[in-house]
Amino acid sequence: MVPSRRILRTLVATLAFLFFVAPALADQVTPSERVKTRLRAKDQPGPEGNVVGYLKPGEKADLLRTTGAWREVKAATWTGYVPSGYTTVIPDEPTPAPTAATVQPKPATQPTTSKIPAGDSIVGSVHVTLGIPLDNDPSDDYLLNRQYWVASYNPKRLVPNWVAWRLVPSDLGNQARSNSFAPDKNLPSTITIVQPKDYAKSGYDKGHMCPSADRTSALPANTETFLMTNMQPQLHSLNAGPWKSLETYERGLAASGKQVEIVAGGVFTNSTATIGPGIAVPTANFKILVVQEPGQTASDVTTSTPVYAVIMPNKAESAGTKWTQFLVSVDEVERQTGYDFLSEIPDDVENVIEARVANAPE
Repeated sequence: MVPSRRILRTLVATLAFLFFVAPALADQVTPSERVKTRLRAKDQPGPEGNVVGYLKPGEKADLLRTTGAWREVKAATWTGYVPSGYTTVIPDEPTPAPTAATVQPKPATQPTTSKIPAGDSIVGSVHVTLGIPLDNDPSDDYLLNRQYWVASYNPKRLVPNWVAWRLVPSDLGNQARSNSFAPDKNLPSTITIVQPKDYAKSGYDKGHMCPSADRTSALPANTETFLMTNMQPQLHSLNAGPWKSLETYERGLAASGKQVEIVAGGVFTNSTATIGPGIAVPTANFKILVVQEPGQTASDVTTSTPVYAVIMPNKAESAGTKWTQFLVSVDEVERQTGYDFLSEIPDDVENVIEARVANAPE
């Protein structure tokens, strides 16, 4: 039987709605939709993307629009992007606070920008599986992806803001110290390239962030630690004192079979001294160690995972001290540096381990 014209018109209208109108409606979002805690940078999707903002308990963020595979989200002080199908939306209700007792919401040092620093892509690097440290000002972060460590290099201060690396038993071998300090020629021409001679007669050591002795498996690994982009000016009392002692401790952990995730860098002030062509001298150096079992990832971190954080003053008084005298919380490192660390760890765990000051190991 031949269908009537009315039936044909109805069928055409229905198909038009399904193919043209419905998809458009699906891209619309309402102000009542809210996003869960973590947001990702638009050009770095998936679990490896950078966290660009946090919601405090009870805070809400509007979903502004959907563009392709991304949802644009706006909170009170920042805007970010959520990969569709990765971060879910919830009804117009306050985000519940972490269940761990006495743990306060993340402080106001969280990144409030969706801009990603210039430089190399370090997404997926084993050295930042617990999160890429970010602050609110990406203009002084130039990311470096080296084989044996990664870093955020500061083109204004001519030192790394931070250097991150994973330390495992296979990184330790019999390779002798190469002592081959060298300029990092892979920097762009717009950044002043620091030379080893720039530290000459300054009164400061060329202080490794990723230590030479953490990379003794082969000559290339050790040589890479001597690039000047891995150095900060350190007084010898710090470099050969508690800083060196902590380096020895981290290698002991790796030698015992542990997987240690490490990030180290400097603390600076507005009146920071300089040497050579403008190399900033940190007032202190920080380091964070997260001790895991081989093969573990951010999702395996628990509130029982050992986490050590220190801030050591770059002063003559550091001579003769123990590294355990400088134990602080990760939250304190974040407060003094402005960087957000360990951002890939689930929030309920992250809030607990970052608020805690570790006990000195026996």
